[in-house]
Amino acid sequence: MRTTSRDARTVAVDTAVLIAAARSLGARLVTEDTKLRRAAPALTQSLAQAAGGT
Repeated sequence: MRTTSRDARTVAVDTAVLIAAARSLGARLVTEDTKLRRAAPALTQSLAQAAGGT
């Protein structure tokens, strides 16, 4: 799988597209991928967060 690097972080191209879509829509991406949530905390949240948890 091809990847792109930015600020020493590497994400897959398909993941980068989802992050770009979330940013464009002003929404947060719901994911259980902890690496992705650490890399883009302002644009992601866990399922528990989305369901009204922490």
